[in-house]
Amino acid sequence: MKLGYVRDGVRDWPPEKQAGALQAAGVDPSRIRFDGLKRNALKKRNPAVLVQRALMLRQPADRLAHDTIVVAAIRLLAISGQDFLDTLAAAFSNGFAIEALESGTVLQPESTADDIAKAAKLFAAERIRAATSAAQAVASRRRSETARAERDRTLGPARALWPLAGEGAELTAAQIARRVGKSERHLKQHLGPRRKATELLRDGKW
Repeated sequence: MKLGYVRDGVRDWPPEKQAGALQAAGVDPSRIRFDGLKRNALKKRNPAVLVQRALMLRQPADRLAHDTIVVAAIRLLAISGQDFLDTLAAAFSNGFAIEALESGTVLQPESTADDIAKAAKLFAAERIRAATSAAQAVASRRRSETARAERDRTLGPARALWPLAGEGAELTAAQIARRVGKSERHLKQHLGPRRKATELLRDGKW
């Protein structure tokens, strides 16, 4: 019988995505345990915050039913390398097998030390990959914000002249482009049609 485990605090595996993967793998929704966590709690790497996981591990498995704890990805089972090993030990001592869907990893109570070592390496690799991906996402967002701020700064003078009203009413797009040192194409791409800008200006939305 399959028991699912879902937890908060994983950027690329939100709880609803985890639950969907577990249900697709045949886990009954009523047999899924969920730990709702705050990110600050996870930073302390204290396994005590995983209350539902602890409750699940304390109950003995039904060995005749081949009870298996299923997670969407192996790194969702624990919050540190030592916690991972401790979790496997607790699961195996109570007769549970462990299955991680993303990697296809299945560990049985009788798994060898080599099997556990390979799983621990996979756990560490997944965490490193996830951390790298998160760092790249932050860096990309910062680059986008910087580029947008620079674009807004350089387009400021053109933005004031773009509507067909006020100071820019008598200027052509080409004249505005020369004045601000940008191409017409660039201004049209980022500021849109001049008539639309005029309408927005009249509506107080420019």
